[in-house]
Amino acid sequence: MTDSYEQTELRLALMESDLRLSSEQQEPWRVFAQKVRAYASDLSRERAHIGLPLSEAAPANGVQQIDKVIESERNRVSELEAIRTAADALYATLSADQKKTADTRIQSIFSPGSLPPRRDNN
Repeated sequence: MTDSYEQTELRLALMESDLRLSSEQQEPWRVFAQKVRAYASDLSRERAHIGLPLSEAAPANGVQQIDKVIESERNRVSELEAIRTAADALYATLSADQKKTADTRIQSIFSPGSLPPRRDNN
């Protein structure tokens, strides 16, 4: 998800359109899309803070900074696990052709090159 939130939203809209979801598939789709949007929103917010000067409330030492990064990564993993759970529920409702479409569209959202850049403090 290196792209903006808006691009993730567009990719979700394209995926939804391509899947041609039945009424029974709408709720699993809604949950999946909501989880992806929340994750994309968090990444967007994080990117907006990169490069901003540290506030007075920022951690005072290196160990506290490490703790802050660990907590951020834990939150990211939790969000991805929630997306995975929602994707499993959605996939359980999809036909074989819909799964092929979903595979392609999900790759456009979660490709290895789409992960946010690492912030090196060196």
